[in-house]
Amino acid sequence: KEATDNPDHRYVMVIDELNRANLPKVFGELLFLLEYRHEPVATLYRPGEKFELPSNLLFIATMNTADRSVALVDAALRRRFHFIPFFPHIGQMKGLLRRWLNDHNRDTAVADLLDAVNSELQGQIGDHLTIGPSHFMKDDLSEEALQRIWEFNIYPTLEELLWGRTDELDTWRWAAVRRRFAVKLHLPTEDDTVPGTEEPAESESATDPEQ
Repeated sequence: KEATDNPDHRYVMVIDELNRANLPKVFGELLFLLEYRHEPVATLYRPGEKFELPSNLLFIATMNTADRSVALVDAALRRRFHFIPFFPHIGQMKGLLRRWLNDHNRDTAVADLLDAVNSELQGQIGDHLTIGPSHFMKDDLSEEALQRIWEFNIYPTLEELLWGRTDELDTWRWAAVRRRFAVKLHLPTEDDTVPGTEEPAESESATDPEQ
């Protein structure tokens, strides 16, 4: 009603998680009205009263294409929307974690990790299932915190996506990931410690009185 009363002003309705509903049932006659504005129809809920959508009312909807437990948007609704991908490595999302870390005066090593991990994952599970930056947009990014994030948030998802691919999945356990990306994360590597201890290895002396 407000949009109808103010035709020179643009209004936007945001629908989050669009694909979590029975869209044809929820939208009903709106599927027609989204495309044909100012053509009134009698809706199921108000059959005695004509209803229309003004042209200055826009709809922005979000959907998680990685969520395989819900049906994808059907063709009737799909053709009424432009689809804009938001993957971690392209468009506005590219470099988001690095910008966030810089804005908060934080070390950007975790952004290097995310870029490297997603580069590997793209070849295994595709663009739609790569890891988003929000996992790491946290105050605590210590090694212990990174391990918790990985083991309790990221790895369970990878476990589902790589189910039955044991060899590939083993490469994504935290211990393996830490070894592979320790340098990027500025963490101590195995070469930095004496085997069996957490102490840094001491370099050998250039001279030895016993020799």
